[in-house]
Amino acid sequence: MYSFLNNKLVPAKAAKISALDHSFLYGDGVFTTLRTYKGQVLHLKEHFLRLQNNAKTLGIPLSFSLEQLESNLQKLVAKNHLKDARIRVTVSRSKTVLIHSEPLKIDQNIYKKGVSAFTCNLVRTLPEIKTTSLIHMVVAYREIKPKGGYEAILVDQKNFVREGASTNLFIVKNGTIITPKTKMLPGITRAKIIKIAKRLHLPLHIRDFKTKLLLRADEIFLTNAVREIIPVTSLNGKKVGKGVSSKSAGQVGKITKILMEAYQDSIKSSLRSSLRI
Repeated sequence: MYSFLNNKLVPAKAAKISALDHSFLYGDGVFTTLRTYKGQVLHLKEHFLRLQNNAKTLGIPLSFSLEQLESNLQKLVAKNHLKDARIRVTVSRSKTVLIHSEPLKIDQNIYKKGVSAFTCNLVRTLPEIKTTSLIHMVVAYREIKPKGGYEAILVDQKNFVREGASTNLFIVKNGTIITPKTKMLPGITRAKIIKIAKRLHLPLHIRDFKTKLLLRADEIFLTNAVREIIPVTSLNGKKVGKGVSSKSAGQVGKITKILMEAYQDSIKSSLRSSLRI
Protein backbone atom coordinates (compact mmCIF):
# COMPACT_ATOMS: atom_id res chain seq x y z
CA MET A 1 0.00 0.00 0.00
CA TYR A 2 1.08 3.56 -0.72
CA SER A 3 0.38 6.92 0.92
CA PHE A 4 0.94 10.54 -0.04
CA LEU A 5 3.29 12.32 2.34
CA ASN A 6 3.95 15.99 1.65
CA ASN A 7 2.91 15.62 -1.98
CA LYS A 8 5.07 12.54 -2.60
CA LEU A 9 3.77 9.03 -3.22
CA VAL A 10 5.63 6.66 -0.87
CA PRO A 11 5.14 3.13 0.49
CA ALA A 12 2.80 3.44 3.50
CA LYS A 13 5.34 1.83 5.84
CA ALA A 14 7.91 4.41 4.76
CA ALA A 15 5.61 7.37 5.43
CA LYS A 16 7.44 8.78 8.45
CA ILE A 17 7.14 12.16 10.18
CA SER A 18 9.44 14.11 12.46
CA ALA A 19 9.34 13.33 16.18
CA LEU A 20 8.90 17.10 16.60
CA ASP A 21 5.81 17.30 14.39
CA HIS A 22 3.06 19.24 16.21
CA SER A 23 0.43 16.63 15.40
CA PHE A 24 2.54 13.99 17.17
CA LEU A 25 3.55 16.18 20.11
CA TYR A 26 0.31 18.03 20.77
CA GLY A 27 -2.44 16.55 18.62
CA ASP A 28 -2.23 19.91 16.84
CA GLY A 29 -3.75 19.17 13.47
CA VAL A 30 -6.95 18.61 11.53
CA PHE A 31 -8.19 15.75 9.39
CA THR A 32 -11.09 14.46 7.38
CA THR A 33 -12.10 10.92 6.48
CA LEU A 34 -13.61 10.03 3.13
CA ARG A 35 -14.89 6.95 1.40
CA THR A 36 -14.63 5.65 -2.14
CA TYR A 37 -17.31 3.69 -3.96
CA LYS A 38 -16.01 1.65 -6.91
CA GLY A 39 -13.08 4.02 -7.20
CA GLN A 40 -15.05 7.25 -6.77
CA VAL A 41 -14.68 9.56 -3.77
CA LEU A 42 -17.96 10.74 -2.32
CA HIS A 43 -18.59 14.37 -1.28
CA LEU A 44 -14.98 15.44 -1.83
CA LYS A 45 -15.77 19.16 -2.10
CA GLU A 46 -17.71 19.21 1.19
CA HIS A 47 -14.91 17.39 3.00
CA PHE A 48 -12.29 19.76 1.59
CA LEU A 49 -14.24 22.86 2.58
CA ARG A 50 -14.70 21.60 6.14
CA LEU A 51 -11.00 20.72 6.36
CA GLN A 52 -10.14 24.17 5.04
CA ASN A 53 -12.44 25.92 7.53
CA ASN A 54 -11.18 23.83 10.45
CA ALA A 55 -7.57 24.58 9.53
CA LYS A 56 -8.34 28.29 9.23
CA THR A 57 -10.03 28.33 12.65
CA LEU A 58 -6.91 26.86 14.25
CA GLY A 59 -4.55 29.03 12.22
CA ILE A 60 -3.04 26.06 10.38
CA PRO A 61 -1.96 26.83 6.80
CA LEU A 62 -3.47 24.58 4.13
CA SER A 63 -0.90 24.13 1.37
CA PHE A 64 -3.08 22.49 -1.28
CA SER A 65 -6.20 23.26 -3.29
CA LEU A 66 -9.27 21.13 -3.95
CA GLU A 67 -7.92 20.38 -7.42
CA GLN A 68 -4.55 19.25 -6.03
CA LEU A 69 -6.24 17.04 -3.44
CA GLU A 70 -8.44 15.47 -6.10
CA SER A 71 -5.42 14.79 -8.30
CA ASN A 72 -3.51 13.13 -5.45
CA LEU A 73 -6.53 11.02 -4.54
CA GLN A 74 -6.81 9.87 -8.15
CA LYS A 75 -3.19 8.76 -8.12
CA LEU A 76 -3.43 7.12 -4.70
CA VAL A 77 -6.56 5.10 -5.45
CA ALA A 78 -5.09 3.97 -8.77
CA LYS A 79 -1.72 3.06 -7.24
CA ASN A 80 -3.33 1.01 -4.46
CA HIS A 81 -5.85 -0.62 -6.82
CA LEU A 82 -8.67 0.22 -4.44
CA LYS A 83 -12.35 0.32 -5.30
CA ASP A 84 -14.04 0.59 -1.91
CA ALA A 85 -11.67 2.32 0.48
CA ARG A 86 -11.34 4.51 3.55
CA ILE A 87 -9.18 7.59 3.01
CA ARG A 88 -7.89 9.95 5.68
CA VAL A 89 -6.36 13.35 4.94
CA THR A 90 -4.34 14.75 7.87
CA VAL A 91 -2.75 18.20 8.11
CA SER A 92 -0.55 19.28 11.04
CA ARG A 93 0.61 22.72 12.10
CA SER A 94 4.12 21.60 11.13
CA LYS A 95 2.81 21.58 7.53
CA THR A 96 2.88 17.81 7.30
CA VAL A 97 0.20 16.52 4.92
CA LEU A 98 -0.56 12.80 4.96
CA ILE A 99 -3.12 11.08 2.73
CA HIS A 100 -3.58 7.45 3.71
CA SER A 101 -5.92 4.87 2.20
CA GLU A 102 -6.88 1.35 3.18
CA PRO A 103 -9.35 -1.28 1.97
CA LEU A 104 -12.81 -0.84 3.43
CA LYS A 105 -14.07 -3.71 5.56
CA ILE A 106 -17.52 -3.35 7.13
CA ASP A 107 -19.62 -6.11 8.65
CA GLN A 108 -22.90 -5.80 6.75
CA ASN A 109 -24.80 -7.28 9.70
CA ILE A 110 -24.64 -3.91 11.45
CA TYR A 111 -27.15 -2.57 8.93
CA LYS A 112 -29.51 -5.51 9.26
CA LYS A 113 -29.39 -6.14 13.00
CA GLY A 114 -28.13 -2.81 14.34
CA VAL A 115 -25.42 -2.23 16.93
CA SER A 116 -25.04 -1.80 20.66
CA ALA A 117 -24.22 1.63 22.12
CA PHE A 118 -23.46 2.88 25.61
CA THR A 119 -23.63 6.39 27.01
CA CYS A 120 -20.32 7.82 28.19
CA ASN A 121 -19.81 10.91 30.37
CA LEU A 122 -17.21 12.50 28.15
CA VAL A 123 -17.04 15.29 25.55
CA ARG A 124 -14.52 16.49 23.00
CA THR A 125 -12.45 19.66 23.23
CA LEU A 126 -13.44 21.99 20.37
CA PRO A 127 -16.21 19.59 19.26
CA GLU A 128 -17.07 21.63 16.15
CA ILE A 129 -13.61 20.96 14.70
CA LYS A 130 -12.25 17.62 13.49
CA THR A 131 -8.85 17.71 15.17
CA THR A 132 -6.22 15.01 15.53
CA SER A 133 -6.70 15.18 19.32
CA LEU A 134 -8.70 11.97 19.61
CA ILE A 135 -8.03 10.94 23.20
CA HIS A 136 -11.78 11.20 23.91
CA MET A 137 -12.38 8.43 21.39
CA VAL A 138 -9.66 6.22 22.86
CA VAL A 139 -11.03 6.64 26.40
CA ALA A 140 -14.64 6.11 25.30
CA TYR A 141 -13.90 2.93 23.38
CA ARG A 142 -11.80 1.53 26.22
CA GLU A 143 -14.84 2.04 28.44
CA ILE A 144 -17.46 0.41 26.20
CA LYS A 145 -15.57 -2.35 24.39
CA PRO A 146 -15.48 -4.70 27.44
CA LYS A 147 -19.28 -4.38 27.51
CA GLY A 148 -19.58 -5.38 23.86
CA GLY A 149 -20.36 -1.84 22.75
CA TYR A 150 -19.97 -0.74 19.14
CA GLU A 151 -20.22 2.99 19.77
CA ALA A 152 -20.07 5.38 22.71
CA ILE A 153 -22.61 8.19 22.90
CA LEU A 154 -21.02 11.22 24.54
CA VAL A 155 -22.92 13.05 27.27
CA ASP A 156 -21.75 16.32 28.86
CA GLN A 157 -21.75 17.43 32.51
CA LYS A 158 -25.25 18.88 32.19
CA ASN A 159 -26.58 15.57 30.87
CA PHE A 160 -26.96 16.81 27.28
CA VAL A 161 -26.36 14.24 24.56
CA ARG A 162 -23.85 15.48 21.97
CA GLU A 163 -22.59 12.85 19.50
CA GLY A 164 -21.00 9.47 19.11
CA ALA A 165 -17.28 9.00 19.73
CA SER A 166 -16.75 8.89 15.95
CA THR A 167 -20.28 9.50 14.66
CA ASN A 168 -23.18 11.91 14.68
CA LEU A 169 -26.36 10.96 16.48
CA PHE A 170 -30.05 10.94 15.53
CA ILE A 171 -33.05 9.66 17.44
CA VAL A 172 -36.69 9.20 16.49
CA LYS A 173 -39.48 9.88 18.97
CA ASN A 174 -43.18 9.71 18.08
CA GLY A 175 -42.35 9.89 14.39
CA THR A 176 -40.09 12.94 14.70
CA ILE A 177 -36.37 12.82 13.90
CA ILE A 178 -34.21 14.72 16.42
CA THR A 179 -30.49 15.49 16.24
CA PRO A 180 -28.34 17.61 18.59
CA LYS A 181 -27.75 21.19 17.49
CA THR A 182 -24.66 22.39 19.34
CA LYS A 183 -21.29 21.25 20.73
CA MET A 184 -20.84 18.41 18.25
CA LEU A 185 -19.11 17.91 14.92
CA PRO A 186 -21.17 19.17 11.95
CA GLY A 187 -20.75 15.95 9.99
CA ILE A 188 -20.96 15.81 6.20
CA THR A 189 -23.20 12.74 6.27
CA ARG A 190 -25.30 14.30 9.05
CA ALA A 191 -25.99 17.29 6.80
CA LYS A 192 -26.98 14.98 3.94
CA ILE A 193 -29.42 13.08 6.17
CA ILE A 194 -31.00 16.33 7.37
CA LYS A 195 -31.44 17.41 3.76
CA ILE A 196 -32.98 14.06 2.80
CA ALA A 197 -35.38 14.13 5.77
CA LYS A 198 -36.59 17.58 4.74
CA ARG A 199 -37.00 16.49 1.12
CA LEU A 200 -39.09 13.51 2.24
CA HIS A 201 -41.15 15.81 4.52
CA LEU A 202 -40.25 13.77 7.58
CA PRO A 203 -40.74 15.71 10.85
CA LEU A 204 -37.34 16.95 11.98
CA HIS A 205 -36.10 18.90 14.99
CA ILE A 206 -32.51 20.11 15.29
CA ARG A 207 -32.21 20.78 19.00
CA ASP A 208 -30.23 19.74 22.04
CA PHE A 209 -31.73 17.11 24.34
CA LYS A 210 -30.80 15.17 27.46
CA THR A 211 -30.25 11.49 28.13
CA LYS A 212 -33.81 11.09 29.43
CA LEU A 213 -35.14 11.52 25.89
CA LEU A 214 -32.36 9.37 24.42
CA LEU A 215 -33.28 6.49 26.74
CA ARG A 216 -36.93 6.79 25.68
CA ALA A 217 -36.22 6.99 21.95
CA ASP A 218 -38.23 4.83 19.57
CA GLU A 219 -35.29 4.62 17.16
CA ILE A 220 -31.62 5.59 17.31
CA PHE A 221 -29.12 5.76 14.48
CA LEU A 222 -25.60 7.04 13.91
CA THR A 223 -23.97 8.56 10.84
CA ASN A 224 -20.51 9.06 9.44
CA ALA A 225 -18.87 9.19 6.02
CA VAL A 226 -17.39 5.70 6.04
CA ARG A 227 -20.19 3.65 7.62
CA GLU A 228 -23.12 5.80 6.39
CA ILE A 229 -26.21 5.19 8.58
CA ILE A 230 -25.77 2.73 11.46
CA PRO A 231 -28.90 1.62 13.37
CA VAL A 232 -28.60 1.32 17.14
CA THR A 233 -30.85 -1.44 18.48
CA SER A 234 -29.42 -1.71 22.00
CA LEU A 235 -28.59 1.15 24.37
CA ASN A 236 -26.91 0.57 27.74
CA GLY A 237 -27.74 -3.11 27.49
CA LYS A 238 -31.48 -2.58 26.82
CA LYS A 239 -33.44 -2.91 23.58
CA VAL A 240 -34.21 0.37 21.82
CA GLY A 241 -37.86 1.13 21.10
CA LYS A 242 -39.67 -0.59 23.95
CA GLY A 243 -42.14 2.29 24.01
CA VAL A 244 -43.34 1.46 20.49
CA SER A 245 -44.13 -2.24 20.86
CA SER A 246 -42.48 -5.29 22.28
CA LYS A 247 -42.33 -6.86 18.79
CA SER A 248 -40.36 -3.99 17.22
CA ALA A 249 -38.09 -3.35 20.21
CA GLY A 250 -34.46 -4.04 19.45
CA GLN A 251 -34.98 -3.99 15.68
CA VAL A 252 -34.00 -1.49 12.98
CA GLY A 253 -36.72 1.18 13.00
CA LYS A 254 -39.08 2.13 10.18
CA ILE A 255 -37.84 5.69 9.73
CA THR A 256 -34.23 4.56 9.98
CA LYS A 257 -34.88 2.12 7.12
CA ILE A 258 -36.49 4.87 5.03
CA LEU A 259 -33.47 7.11 5.49
CA MET A 260 -31.01 4.27 4.82
CA GLU A 261 -32.69 3.55 1.49
CA ALA A 262 -32.92 7.24 0.57
CA TYR A 263 -29.26 7.78 1.41
CA GLN A 264 -28.25 4.90 -0.85
CA ASP A 265 -30.21 6.54 -3.67
CA SER A 266 -28.44 9.81 -2.90
CA ILE A 267 -25.04 8.10 -3.09
CA LYS A 268 -25.86 6.59 -6.48
CA SER A 269 -27.00 9.97 -7.76
CA SER A 270 -23.86 11.71 -6.49
CA LEU A 271 -21.58 9.10 -8.05
CA ARG A 272 -23.31 9.34 -11.41
CA SER A 273 -22.77 13.10 -11.51
CA SER A 274 -19.16 13.04 -10.25
CA LEU A 275 -15.90 12.41 -12.06
CA ARG A 276 -14.61 8.85 -11.82
CA ILE A 277 -11.34 8.62 -9.93
